[in-house]
Amino acid sequence: MLKVVYYTAVDANLTVFSNAYKKLPEHFLDLKVFHRRACTSMKIRNEFKHILADADIFIVQLMGGKDSMAEFDSIMGSLRKDIKIFIYGNNKNIIELANEYNNISLEVQELLFEYMTFGGQENILEMLKYITNVYSSLEVAFQPPRDLPMNGLYYETPDFKQEGSSKLGVVFYRNYFINGDHSYVDALIEAIESLNAKVRVIYLSTIKSEHVDNQSVSKVLKTFFTDELGHLEIDALISLIMFSNGKSHEKFLEAIDVPVLQGLMITDSYNIWSKESYGLPPSSLTINVAMPEMDGVIVGMPIATKEVKKDVDTCFDIISYYPIKERVYKMAMLAVQYSKLGRTNNDEKKIAILMHNYPPKNESIGCAFGLDTQQSIIEILKNLKNNGYKVDYIYKSTQELMEAIMQSCTNDEKWHTETQLEKTIRMSKSYYEEYYNVLDTDVKAKMEAYWGTPMGECMTYQGTDNQDSLLIPGILNGNIFIGIQPQRNQTMDSSSAYHSPDLPMGHHYYAYYQWIKHCFGANAVIHMGKHGSLEWLPGKAVALSNQCHPDVAIDTLPNFYPYIINNPGEGTQAKRRSNACLIGHLEPPMREAELYESYERLGVLINEYIDNVQYNREISSTFLTELDKVFEETGLSLDFQDIKEVEEKISKAHHYLEEMKETLINNGLHIFGRCPEGQDLIEFVSALTRVSSEEHPSLREAITEVFGYDLEVLMKQRAEGSFSDKQLASQRFSIVKKAGEELISSCLEGRPFPQFVYKSQKLLEVANYIKQELLPKLRQTSDEVTHLINGLSGRFIPPGPSGAPTRGQTEILPTGRNFYTLNPNVIPTKIAWETGRELADMIVERYIIENEGRYPENVGIALFGSPTIRTKGEEIGQILSLIGARPIWEKGGNNVKSFVPIAYSELKRPRIDVTIRMTGFFRDAFPNIVEKLDKVICQIAKLDEPDEMNFIKKHVNKEIQESLQAGRTREEAFRSSSYRIFSAKPGAYGTGVNTLINGRDWKEKKDIANMYIEFGGYAYGNDVFGEKEANSFKKRLKTLDVAVKTIDTKETDVIANDDNYSYLGGMIAASEVLSRRSTKGYIGDSSNPQFLNLRSIQEETRFVIRTKLLNPRWHNALKKHGFKGATDLSSTIDYVFGWDATTNVIDDLTYQKIMEKFIEDKEFSQWLKEANPWAAQNIIERLLEAIDRNLWNADEAQRQKLIRYYLDNEADLESKN
Repeated sequence: MLKVVYYTAVDANLTVFSNAYKKLPEHFLDLKVFHRRACTSMKIRNEFKHILADADIFIVQLMGGKDSMAEFDSIMGSLRKDIKIFIYGNNKNIIELANEYNNISLEVQELLFEYMTFGGQENILEMLKYITNVYSSLEVAFQPPRDLPMNGLYYETPDFKQEGSSKLGVVFYRNYFINGDHSYVDALIEAIESLNAKVRVIYLSTIKSEHVDNQSVSKVLKTFFTDELGHLEIDALISLIMFSNGKSHEKFLEAIDVPVLQGLMITDSYNIWSKESYGLPPSSLTINVAMPEMDGVIVGMPIATKEVKKDVDTCFDIISYYPIKERVYKMAMLAVQYSKLGRTNNDEKKIAILMHNYPPKNESIGCAFGLDTQQSIIEILKNLKNNGYKVDYIYKSTQELMEAIMQSCTNDEKWHTETQLEKTIRMSKSYYEEYYNVLDTDVKAKMEAYWGTPMGECMTYQGTDNQDSLLIPGILNGNIFIGIQPQRNQTMDSSSAYHSPDLPMGHHYYAYYQWIKHCFGANAVIHMGKHGSLEWLPGKAVALSNQCHPDVAIDTLPNFYPYIINNPGEGTQAKRRSNACLIGHLEPPMREAELYESYERLGVLINEYIDNVQYNREISSTFLTELDKVFEETGLSLDFQDIKEVEEKISKAHHYLEEMKETLINNGLHIFGRCPEGQDLIEFVSALTRVSSEEHPSLREAITEVFGYDLEVLMKQRAEGSFSDKQLASQRFSIVKKAGEELISSCLEGRPFPQFVYKSQKLLEVANYIKQELLPKLRQTSDEVTHLINGLSGRFIPPGPSGAPTRGQTEILPTGRNFYTLNPNVIPTKIAWETGRELADMIVERYIIENEGRYPENVGIALFGSPTIRTKGEEIGQILSLIGARPIWEKGGNNVKSFVPIAYSELKRPRIDVTIRMTGFFRDAFPNIVEKLDKVICQIAKLDEPDEMNFIKKHVNKEIQESLQAGRTREEAFRSSSYRIFSAKPGAYGTGVNTLINGRDWKEKKDIANMYIEFGGYAYGNDVFGEKEANSFKKRLKTLDVAVKTIDTKETDVIANDDNYSYLGGMIAASEVLSRRSTKGYIGDSSNPQFLNLRSIQEETRFVIRTKLLNPRWHNALKKHGFKGATDLSSTIDYVFGWDATTNVIDDLTYQKIMEKFIEDKEFSQWLKEANPWAAQNIIERLLEAIDRNLWNADEAQRQKLIRYYLDNEADLESKN
């Protein structure tokens, strides 16, 4: 009897093989089936090999490549020479394998290929007969392959074409149709029709092969979802197909202009999915979410889970998708809600616009990063009104808008007045309980454990009618509700925060969104800018359940989310955890900082000194006294206090000021839908073209070459050259800058290019790019508003890439797209790996210089998701280089297969141990990288190398001995001793440090350290997801030599948000408390990968404070933005304080200058109080706190002066209230 072994990496085909085999006569042939999932077990793999040893025919169905069969090379190499092999597949990798291994005739191969490709039970049955006929003594009748349709209509509601109700499309894979595995599709049909909506369901194949006549996905969608004239016949589409399937510009896959929701197919069982926090395993995350996002889908709900059952007749495993009925129903409801956007008249639609508010205080209402939130809302209101939405009033200014908001209460309960409370929208307790009672019992239990029974105490009110109610901050303007996102944790104190990294939403939070949906009756909600709290509520990373708090809160509201394009990580979190459709917006315009006040004066004096030296003129003592005085005024005397030689100090200060002068800072804020104009645009384009991209040269570099200079030489001369070299380099940079602005101005005004442009093909290429591509793309910034309005009208919002435009990534423009990230399997790219190696070398070299030739043994790394996406993995390259490992890429491709150790003979230095504290988003988005890193770290810990050349092994072995003495097994001891990757508890985010500091609820640095350890003490790795390992984390932190964070773009910096001090500052604080010694901290700068830099935290914070915060070009530009400008100033000072609280790096002069510029300067303080008096109050409070905590050694007179300012401002606020 013929013995056939079939291996498949495609679970769907198990059913059809089993059913076909059952139709064969007994003893006809012996078929054994193995599949990828089962072969993860060593026991099954051994059985597989044993059966193959006696097989006649081996049929292999791979997915992607040989990695989809464990031990592929070993198994194929051990096969008998006479066994017949047929490897089936369509992609390049599999075809190459088939050419290498297939040993059957071409005629047989072609027929087997057709049987497998056409698929279905009958074709597989006939294939088994055919194989028997060819390779056994039996003569068997068989039918040739039957060409089954590659696409078709599966189901349509009987009266589908009749008007009157929502019409949805559903698309799923042909494989599941022909194999009869479509119960989840049937469940979706049932759910949609139960909502009185209609549905048309089609199946299709995405196979691409010269051997198969298959239409593109785009053509199939057009065929089934548009009529003969090309008019759409559906209002929304639910896609159950994976991967990326083409280009989507203005339409989904260039086919249909409706919202497309991605239903998620869970490859785990229901039991695993429901219990685990990751939501989707790494491989499924890529094909189910990351790649479809590139087509412009909105990430929806999980539809089905994979279950393994035995066929009682064949004993084959049958792996099928089974519907998650509650999720299926919610997916149907969400799709219906989106469909109504296109079916409802604009004058009937209701839209909720929410401003974020973190911390939940008045000064930070509308705290979106880089966005003038209030003016952007006004712009949206204008466009809504112009498009027929009912908007009663257009606010004349942001001040008028905020005055309207402040008429009722806000999240800042300490400022509530009875008048405000009476004016505030409310939800009654009885009404709230109706919605609360339908929640999952697990959600209710968690809410009540922390917040008590409904309604809790937060934002509650008993009015004159004695009715208990929850407050809903916000105002109604026609059919538009302008609200403030509810607070998450204002009442959280340090003791409760230690034990609540996964703090549940409160009653007020849930009530707010239910009011928007049910009481206000919103058709959609707009969350204004990066970022709110919704997407950070506890729950799964992706593929959320009804126990996940973001899913519970947003419910089935269509969620549109304007989001800054340079933060793909946190934007992606909103996409995947709150079903958001992002509208990427431009970052604030950038420009060079230039010098100001005492720094400008110092620059003049330094050039005068250099001139005197060069011309041998005498330098007077009066001049030197003046020079010293200005050094003191700038604070640079602190930086160079160890330098005794005047000329050396002058040389270093010259370079420092030149770096300050050309550093990019933001020029105000972005207004949604608006492109900068005039000189602002010229300077912005100059910033955008400074760094070369993969497609276009650097403008600065091209001009430098035209004038006969070399950019690298100029940079080196300016940094290390003689006085004459420095001056000459500085002059040449000024010439280059002026020429660049002249060129950009000519493009902007439509004039001919300056003559120097034509001297170089390279420069001409850049000039044409600016004129023909970059400026038109910037002028398309209006797409931000246009596409938002289109989305609210039930149209498709096109996708686009994300990144940092000023880092040589202008190709991601224009904005206004539903931006996506990248395939996580390509990290790190080869370029990122090389840059990471350089960064690692800089860390090691600096540490050695500062520590008498010693290597760092343990480097702490704060690892973020957005920089990983923007740089395509530079920090991963940095980590790998430190530990002495490298990526291995797939042959002929970009995907990274694994990380492997570098031989220490090649490394030529010790392997540096690392302690990684990754963000919650990094954990969620890159589980594949976490697994690979953990694997190679464990591998390195077991290498046969001396301890002095392998610090990982040295430390692991030491901890193993301690664990063995504590009674652990050797396996347990190795596992706990080798943990190097830590993050928050599964489903939780952040470090807790910023919450503690924002709430002013800490007494000493130990409190900060305890918070950092409690939040971050969860280990991750290969087969490890969030093991509570606080003791392991403490051991790692205690032995840190240095902690590092790399900033990859000038569009952000160390005082641009609280994440940097929270993760890196918190790490240093914890290390110092545990070790009772100082821990070094470095900030890497890869904003221009051609010219990398590394500073200490103190050096970097001082540099950025001087370049940005204290610079009138920065803070005066904020004045254009009223309330939000003041918010950003206040927040920046909070972040400065956060660095001091965690690392003690802020000097007294900085606090003094903050006080002088923003509180004592009458003109500026008057603007601040008029624009946002709460921001002024917060700045004064922070300065007083710095004094009270002995962070600022101010004298008593300064303290009393601040107290007077505080009391005067408080009186103004009270009178205003």
